[in-house]
Amino acid sequence: MGTSRDAVVHDIHRLMDSGEELRELILDSRKGFEAGLKMLDEGVSMPKALASLNTAARRVLMTELLSEFEDCRHRLRLSITTAGL
Repeated sequence: MGTSRDAVVHDIHRLMDSGEELRELILDSRKGFEAGLKMLDEGVSMPKALASLNTAARRVLMTELLSEFEDCRHRLRLSITTAGL
């Protein structure tokens, strides 16, 4: 069984990994926003633009990754507190 310090190290790595995954999705979303703006500038209808950019799936994934990131932050706070005791 690992020590409380090992748990902190593990949780820091988890948070970093989760943050990187979230960062990649944010960058990908920005590309989607840029593509959406281009479509709207070209006169593509809103429903067609939204469908072609797969916005519903992106939204669900963003919600999941934000939740996972927040869970990692919470777990890290708990492990730091435990290690401090």
